[in-house]
Amino acid sequence: MEDLLSIRIKEDLIKIFNNRFDIDFNELGEDYYSKNLLGKELKLYARDLLYIYFDAMNDFNISIPQEDIVQGKFSTFDGIFEIILRQMKQKEMSAC
Repeated sequence: MEDLLSIRIKEDLIKIFNNRFDIDFNELGEDYYSKNLLGKELKLYARDLLYIYFDAMNDFNISIPQEDIVQGKFSTFDGIFEIILRQMKQKEMSAC
């Protein structure tokens, strides 16, 4: 079962994709969560990942580690979700 933080992040991330690129992951289904955003199904451009990068940092008030980008983790919906979730949990821990 997903916790409230995970649900909120997923919903907000879906909104980013829907508002920015008119991609509705609710409609596409969870099979698309692991597909490469630059691949033939979703057809985003590398520059589009920059929009997602800045939208995620601003909307969630987090920083995204450079090593996650270099390691290719910022290339799928699931990967971006996991990065945001980890950063939000770290932020919560440091606030305590």
